[in-house]
Amino acid sequence: MLRELYPWPVLARVDCDKQHIDQAQHIEYAGVQYSVTLKSIHWQPDHGTYKYRLFVESNGLGWHARAYCDEYDMCCTPDGTFVTLFHSGRQEPLEKIAKAFFKRDWGNINLQSFKSLAVSRFLAASIAAGVADFAFQAFPWNITPTQDLSGRISHAC
Repeated sequence: MLRELYPWPVLARVDCDKQHIDQAQHIEYAGVQYSVTLKSIHWQPDHGTYKYRLFVESNGLGWHARAYCDEYDMCCTPDGTFVTLFHSGRQEPLEKIAKAFFKRDWGNINLQSFKSLAVSRFLAASIAAGVADFAFQAFPWNITPTQDLSGRISHAC
């Protein structure tokens, strides 16, 4: 569920051609300005995918949009079909918030972290998902983006 809050609509618009490595790309989405820098491109022969390391920065819009200063790894097939996206750190910041929230470990949570609609929606969805998982245990979940990446995709590392 954490991945639902990743800036997928922004990352899908990044030009992933190797000529753009270490160049900030400015992307506007939903009234928020993002700066995304393609840090590296690696071919993963065991998976048949390319891994793109992307650094995302944004000040957000206070309550309405989450601020970012995070690195993500985005994987896709050579034709640009999206495979997966994950936070490159050991622990996604929202994961830390969720763990502390559900353990009622209020002292381990920066109160400024909660002052965002994205975080509030995430926590509400986490509560609802827990209830739904319990109520509908016989029905498996399958949530995967089906969108292809836009821009140029590098095929040579």
